[in-house]
Amino acid sequence: MSRNNLCVLCIAFLIGLSSLSALTQISEASKSRHTPSVSIQGFDFNPSINLTVHIGDSVTWTNNDGAAHTATSTSGPASFDSGTISSGATFNYTFTAAGTYDYQCDFHTSMTATLTVVEPDDNNPPVASNVALSPNPVLTNDVISVSATTSDADGDSVTLSYSWLINGNFISETGNTLSGTSWFDKSDQIQVEVTPNDGHINGNTTLSNTITISNTPPSISSVTISPLTLNNETVAFCTVSGWNDADGDSEGYQYAWRVDGVVLQDVAESSGPFNADEIVSCTATPNDGENSGQSLSSNNVTVVAADAPDADGDGVPDTTDSCSDTPTGETVDVDGCSPSQRDEDGDGVSDADDLCLGTPTATTVNSDGCGSSQLDSDGDGFHDGEDAFPNDENEHIDTDNDGIGDNADNDDDNDGWEDTAEIDCSTNSTDVNSAPLDTDSDGVCDITDDDDDNDGWNDTVEIDCSTNSTDTNSVPPDTDSDGICDILDDINDNLPPPGYEFGNNSEEPEPVICTTDMCWDGSNRDPADCSCPPEQSNGTPGFSSIMMFLAIAGALIHLKRKTLKI
Repeated sequence: MSRNNLCVLCIAFLIGLSSLSALTQISEASKSRHTPSVSIQGFDFNPSINLTVHIGDSVTWTNNDGAAHTATSTSGPASFDSGTISSGATFNYTFTAAGTYDYQCDFHTSMTATLTVVEPDDNNPPVASNVALSPNPVLTNDVISVSATTSDADGDSVTLSYSWLINGNFISETGNTLSGTSWFDKSDQIQVEVTPNDGHINGNTTLSNTITISNTPPSISSVTISPLTLNNETVAFCTVSGWNDADGDSEGYQYAWRVDGVVLQDVAESSGPFNADEIVSCTATPNDGENSGQSLSSNNVTVVAADAPDADGDGVPDTTDSCSDTPTGETVDVDGCSPSQRDEDGDGVSDADDLCLGTPTATTVNSDGCGSSQLDSDGDGFHDGEDAFPNDENEHIDTDNDGIGDNADNDDDNDGWEDTAEIDCSTNSTDVNSAPLDTDSDGVCDITDDDDDNDGWNDTVEIDCSTNSTDTNSVPPDTDSDGICDILDDINDNLPPPGYEFGNNSEEPEPVICTTDMCWDGSNRDPADCSCPPEQSNGTPGFSSIMMFLAIAGALIHLKRKTLKI
């Protein structure tokens, strides 16, 4: 091969390498980015904080409100102004300068938000997928939960933020659950937007499936027959109490009557008269026009003869009257007992006079029928039976039994450590057996003490120096007493300092002689260590690049001259 051809091959090889390098830079620069977005809904920007994008990213604002808005910067490295964004319209802006940007809606200045722009890096945005809502179906008073799968190509920890929509409109709830008692009703359509963040930037927002809130069946609390006493001349009514329908639907019932256990054809609210000694009951089923709820039945009522003896005239025949001699004019139950005759909790105080019904069995009560577990004398929310200070609304417990309530006691468990110190030391301030560890007994627990063994060395330094930070006899060696242990001390104290290796006893170190004075960029070398500035590698042609270009150009000129001579 001729010398001329060899030169040509070398030049082509250098040009190829240069092209490959350029292609690599282009490939890296064209790495895809996420497409951050901001929703304008409910007179708010969402997200209004915690939005981080890169230089070169375009942010899209979408107006999901019925009113017009703007996205106008109020501070930041650069300014942007969307102008009027009509309902359903969008605005895009590409950020070219890093920093924090505050912006607002000029029409509604209480609408404010912030975003942060950072330098491009190799971080990959996180991903949220498989976003789903449960349970399904959902009733009016249910709680909806959202689940999602997260991933991050860089292995970063991913957190999620949530924006809920009802019938296409954003609401203020930002948690991972949505309660029906606060937010939705029958037939509402629920969705949620989930946005992942890896601690650096947000990933793309993912919209969940849509759930439509189903009808909730109604319920009732009780069914009774009235009047309470039926005779063979009385028409009975099936009386229903406690209608409840979470959707607010209209009240409706279906009825069924039984006589001696046999279902009658009568499905009306009333039935009868019945024959004496027959046993009658009724069943009611609530219905809201869409669904039926749980059926309830009344107690059985035995029909009596209209002329049956009733000595106390309370309307209950003597044969079934459990409380004879009922005072005149008092209302009785099915057993013929009035409140003044009943004592449902058996505490010795009649229901008419009992202020605390349902007193536990064998409980001592006062004249009002109340036991200590039913009273709260100081109104602090703790009944007298459990309140160590029943007449002090500011205290209810005394952990260490020292006569001082825990709210006023600085040392609840009397272990010698104040409560606030125990909280800082991560021990239980109400457990005498949970006391802070204090190795050097200096009154500062180890968890907050920088020198646990009080040997004059910081705990973290002792760890770095491979000694025991809780043993006063384990001290880091420090030959030259400069406060740096020998294992971390870069200077060998048994050797002369740099520059004195050759016996120079003057205060000046031996001079350093450089083999050349000139650096690659034409500057002088550092006389201390003959170093030069690092060559530029950011893509801008430096001295070496220029020299290579000149060499290639010279070779081409030389080759051209040779060719002409031939």
